[in-house]
Amino acid sequence: MDDNPSRAPAAAASTGDTRIVRTDLFVPHVSTVTTDRGMLLPVHVVRKRALPSPDDIAAADRVVLCIHGTSVPAPVAFDLEHRDYSWMEALAREGFDVWAMSMTGYGWSAGPGMDDPANVDPDMQHHLIGYGLERPTAPHVRHALSTNQSEWDQIDTVVDYILGAAGADRLSLVVWSNGGPRGGGYASLHPDKVNRLFMHAPGPSEPGARVSREPDPVPLMTLQPRNHLFNVRWAANAPCEGQIAPEVFDVVWAAIMKYDPAGARWAEGGVMRWPSRQPYGWPDDMVRALAVPSLVLVGETDNPAARQATFDLIGCPHKVRVLMDCASHFVQWEGGRHILHRASAEWLRHGTFEGAERGEFRIDRGGRVTRER
Repeated sequence: MDDNPSRAPAAAASTGDTRIVRTDLFVPHVSTVTTDRGMLLPVHVVRKRALPSPDDIAAADRVVLCIHGTSVPAPVAFDLEHRDYSWMEALAREGFDVWAMSMTGYGWSAGPGMDDPANVDPDMQHHLIGYGLERPTAPHVRHALSTNQSEWDQIDTVVDYILGAAGADRLSLVVWSNGGPRGGGYASLHPDKVNRLFMHAPGPSEPGARVSREPDPVPLMTLQPRNHLFNVRWAANAPCEGQIAPEVFDVVWAAIMKYDPAGARWAEGGVMRWPSRQPYGWPDDMVRALAVPSLVLVGETDNPAARQATFDLIGCPHKVRVLMDCASHFVQWEGGRHILHRASAEWLRHGTFEGAERGEFRIDRGGRVTRER
């Protein structure tokens, strides 16, 4: 594939089942970051739906936007096209019109300065010697690619596009990891556009967190080698037998490289790249301001205490917390993915989990649910 994201395929394509159709498109967004203000930055968006569209879900409940976290672009996070692993396809089979966006600097979305290996964090440049770089060098760009506010602006551009295309007044959000502050913050600011919020392991709120409106003077991007992602971040936190199918590591890495051809060339076997995150978090007052029905699902090895603290702060009384046994931060690629699929489908359709609009629950490895509160 060509490195220019504007030349990536944009036509609808069958996924093997003629009822499920995937479309890749690019939504034009004008940057609101002071360093790139006014620049046109196309945002890669994936759409997956059943055709003909089912009519048993109300329009306000049908449309869903997925927002990814710190490091993995949206198609890998939500649409891993391997066996029954695609979360988007699982929801599309339930009748939802499912969209996923890759933020600026991720995957096929535009990322000013991201194709220059000199803009990698100097502490990570040793991975590129002999590939992208001959020797360590000073970065050419010394600021973050985005801010809290610019990410919410970008989400708003995509939300408005989706609502117009789908003919709906509202949509629901499915978020993962640092998609929590992204999507949850957006929902706090735009409750008129958000129907429900499903959060898989949302980035925890922080009492001293601030909303950034100007890019900080940090390296533009950082890297993660395959070994660190799979062995340090994932497998080390997945202790249950059979939790991860052995072939999934190769499948996930191949997908990451597919959506980042530059990263695939920058080291032996490739490296995963993403824009450096500024030292900001999810302010407590924004979590308290959440006025839309919200569900938080977290794996037992994924810092559940911090996610619980965030759940406790959510202002909307219509809220549910679900703790999953034998689940890590990457449960959508694990044996528990079907539980995740079912829980999100019920919440998005009805605003309930196991028929309840509020409460705290635990799911064991076999899928049995117990109510804790």
